[in-house]
Amino acid sequence: GTRNEVYIADIPEDITVAGPDGPLQGTETTFPMPPAGTVQRRLTHSDSNCGGIIRCSLDGKWIAFTRGGQVWIVSPLGGDPIQVTTLASSASKPWWDPSGAYLYCISDNSIWMTNVIEGDPAFGESVRITDPTLYPGIPPDALCVSPDGQWIAFNRKLDRGDGVTLNQVFIVAIRKLAILDIKPGDCPNQFTVNKQNKGKIPMAILGSPELDVADIDVASININGVAFPVKSPSVADVSGPGESVCDCGTGPDGYPDLVLHFSQEDVVEALGLEALSEDAEVEVTVFANQNDGLEVQATDCITIHFAGKGHE
Repeated sequence: GTRNEVYIADIPEDITVAGPDGPLQGTETTFPMPPAGTVQRRLTHSDSNCGGIIRCSLDGKWIAFTRGGQVWIVSPLGGDPIQVTTLASSASKPWWDPSGAYLYCISDNSIWMTNVIEGDPAFGESVRITDPTLYPGIPPDALCVSPDGQWIAFNRKLDRGDGVTLNQVFIVAIRKLAILDIKPGDCPNQFTVNKQNKGKIPMAILGSPELDVADIDVASININGVAFPVKSPSVADVSGPGESVCDCGTGPDGYPDLVLHFSQEDVVEALGLEALSEDAEVEVTVFANQNDGLEVQATDCITIHFAGKGHE
């Protein structure tokens, strides 16, 4: 029988030259035709139908599609598809997180988030984002993720009260964006790389009206996706936010902050600092989960300095 597969069309740089199939604009009796040099390639060879909407990651590295009731990804360059979800109910309508690290889909009257970080031990693990008991039998639809990756907007068909159902717009938080203050009280944040890289480096996730740091699960904390032990965590009001990310902090602001200490050796290894050049500015993001599972991302910057001479 007939089934759908995933194909890709490679488009030439110059799209103004007509190809062998006919005029670009078409005719009264034919459709518009592709430009010269267009190549169509088949990416999947499935035992079951590839259905629904396909989505390409923002970096162009992967294409997400559904097959056999689950979400899969395949490289636009070819190769074997990879199954990324194993949900109990059928998954549909995938949508990429702007970071490329997660895929969202709809299953069991809920929105789910699935880890698709290559090489991550948690690859393929899915977390339910929305409550399945809300609006029974009226699943979310038409997912759309905000550019900062903090919110998902979606539709649900609701009765407006007179028996007529209309699409309504909902939003749900995916993660909270926060401010990180590396070496509170110091500005700018010069990070010295030396042969020993001993000692600890303090970092504070700044509390705010939107973020109670007491809700953060310290065991979930990692830097740029690399987890290692947090030394001596404490809660204290040590700093306030600057005007933007990487700006100097303003001093205590009345909101408790979560103060963390990391091994300098761990930070150097996790961020690959020894491979950088003098005065390079590096954006550092601490990730954590709140006790309710919502992710927190806090970001600051450091400027690299190498102790001694001879580093290039």
